[in-house]
Amino acid sequence: MNYSHFGRKFTQPNGITQLMEDLGKAKSSNNPDIVMLGGGNPASVPHVNTVFINELNSLVKNNKITQIMGLYDGPTGNDEFRTALANQLNREFAWGVTEQNIALGNGSQANFFVLFNMLAGKMSDGSTKRILFPLAPEYVGYADKVYLMICLWL
Repeated sequence: MNYSHFGRKFTQPNGITQLMEDLGKAKSSNNPDIVMLGGGNPASVPHVNTVFINELNSLVKNNKITQIMGLYDGPTGNDEFRTALANQLNREFAWGVTEQNIALGNGSQANFFVLFNMLAGKMSDGSTKRILFPLAPEYVGYADKVYLMICLWL
């Protein structure tokens, strides 16, 4: 397949795919001396898992499972959730935000990719804006995203 420069970057081995392969091998080894600390994945918190399971059971019991399956949210995320999150942030931190200040996405890598490309690169007025990172990203998955965005902007 003849991929674009952008496409080639996404089809080559990179730091995050290597990390996930290594973690998969370590997990499947069943070695009791290996302590899995993740690779950027969020921690599994038993109390939070219980809340999610209870909510899912409630949706199934009340025949409302279609509220979370088979429906696409808008590009900024679920409107009801964004409103509830804005209300909580205002209650707890007095931030003065509305749902218009909140966008939800598929995860930090995808979200940073979209955010960086919204704020930097070739602009509609013909100028080019860049994002300066005072430190290199610590997480290997971000390093590949930053490299790719730099290549696209040059």
